[in-house]
Amino acid sequence: MPRERWEVALDVLDPSRRLLAGLGKDLGLDLLESPLPRMLVDDDRVVAAERRNRLPRSTLEQLPLGTWVDVGPYTPNEWEARGETANGRGAYLRLNTTAYLVTAEHSDGAIWRLEDTRAKTGAGLLAEGEADTLEQAQATAMNTMTDRYPQLADVSEPPPTRPSHDPQLPIDGATDGWEPIPSRPEAESRRRVLDHDVVIYVMPTGAAWAPMTQSGRSAMIEPAGDPTPTRDEAMSVALLAGRRLAREAATETRVDFDATIAAFADSPTYGRTMLVDLVSTRLDGPERIALASDPTPQQLASLLCDSGLTSATVVAVLHADQLDAATVAPILPTLAIPTVTSLRILTQRWELDPTIAAELIGANAIDMRAAGCTPEAIIRTRPRDVIQHLPADPHLWDLAGGTLATTGHRPDDIGGFLATHAPDPACFAAGITAAFDDPTLGLTIAVRRGMPPEAVAATSERYGLSPAETATALGDAGAAPHLTVPVLLERCDGDLTLTAQVARSTLQMRNETVIEALTTIEPLDSADITELRSARPLSRDRDALIAANVPPRSAPVERSSNAALLLESLPQADCEIAVAGSLLDNVPDPAHGLSPSADNDLLAAIPDPEPSNRSPELEITP
Repeated sequence: MPRERWEVALDVLDPSRRLLAGLGKDLGLDLLESPLPRMLVDDDRVVAAERRNRLPRSTLEQLPLGTWVDVGPYTPNEWEARGETANGRGAYLRLNTTAYLVTAEHSDGAIWRLEDTRAKTGAGLLAEGEADTLEQAQATAMNTMTDRYPQLADVSEPPPTRPSHDPQLPIDGATDGWEPIPSRPEAESRRRVLDHDVVIYVMPTGAAWAPMTQSGRSAMIEPAGDPTPTRDEAMSVALLAGRRLAREAATETRVDFDATIAAFADSPTYGRTMLVDLVSTRLDGPERIALASDPTPQQLASLLCDSGLTSATVVAVLHADQLDAATVAPILPTLAIPTVTSLRILTQRWELDPTIAAELIGANAIDMRAAGCTPEAIIRTRPRDVIQHLPADPHLWDLAGGTLATTGHRPDDIGGFLATHAPDPACFAAGITAAFDDPTLGLTIAVRRGMPPEAVAATSERYGLSPAETATALGDAGAAPHLTVPVLLERCDGDLTLTAQVARSTLQMRNETVIEALTTIEPLDSADITELRSARPLSRDRDALIAANVPPRSAPVERSSNAALLLESLPQADCEIAVAGSLLDNVPDPAHGLSPSADNDLLAAIPDPEPSNRSPELEITP
């Protein structure tokens, strides 16, 4: 029908304009600007001259429902700036989304008015009067409103919000969801409850039928169009108008609805029954039934998202439902929440240890650093993610080994981390010596991990062991001759004779075993072999005994805490991670005021996260 086509055209036009307006804002253009001269729209905060109501709709929306709000006292000039002729105190009472009562002291008495910003008649003024005092004016205004407009009397009682297709609704005399009005069961009037607190009516007016609508809790019943000759036609007109009001309510009140549910989830009065009552008005029949039938946590999150709630509010509801972190963690990715934000949610809202939270959601070291976790927690949870990016700087690997030991890793695991990721023997030696104070334990770990002779020799030298002490430690570690002899040769500065003397005297190796191990390093001629066989024991060679027991001179260690030096050797990310919105508004920012220390230097070696390609839906918002 033409009326239906017109309604559909209007419904398409409004979102199209919003889309163009948003696109134009991003492009810096006004895509809705017309080349034709346009009439300027009046500011809603300024009351039009032809209307008599003084309170703008934008101000009315900020008043609480059903509560007198005292204002003043104001001078006559201050009242005049507010559109009133008064002097002294005043008060406002909001009745619904458009109607309100106002009282104010005037001369020796007081005045009161009942106004509606959308009234079709009376220029917005429904009733007015005078009284002796402000309190009497309030009482008179309430009595008059109760007598003349009973639908405004109870501002706290919401209209029925059950869907018309709910099987529990009375269906006697109903036609396609229409039911008799409880207050007028004898009349032929009918009503139908739609979603989003919208109720439509048809009432007889003489020989015609009037289509009516009611939008919002305790709102006034307003005409939806001209009276029609038949009830079926009036039902059609009311249904079209009601559906449009429902769509407008869903569009205009989404933010308020989300904020209401979020506040309700964080309040001590939270309950699943009340949640179902609040959310079910925005769901269809099957979803309503699923929400009321004890859904699983994943189903509950999906239904809440279907009702239009943001991810932040869904998380608040899951927390209010007292679900444990292990149950919530797999749900967070399905809500399109980034890993960094998920980590913050679990550590702050569920008060979970960062180590456990990172394991639950699979966060890496980059995510943990972006979420504000401490260096100790990151290295305890993701040690490989940190040390695999460290440059070949022995000072940093010294710091890495000590940190791995203090964060609770097992000795074998520390040896595995260092053996796998250390870029050179010096870095491996620095990490091992910092992790283990006992040289025998450190060399044993190096031998078990199959480190080459150069790394083992560098480790013993960093421990400050002499060649003889190195041989003893390698013997305690069970090192094979093909490893022990090259290490001793390295520590003896390439002296073949001293190497053979230390191996024979300290480890009781046979000459042939030592010669065979040395031959694998470099070829030996007959003179070298003869000299090795004829070498005296250490106890009989004073110079060799002294050389075998002189420890190396340790070089001073100079650690730097300047993170900028580390960042110069790391790849730079294209951009920082961009996550903002409702969730981040609910979550405090991580502390950035850490003092420069070696721990920060270690974490600074982690590369920055890659830029996100997804649209920042959560640039909502903790």
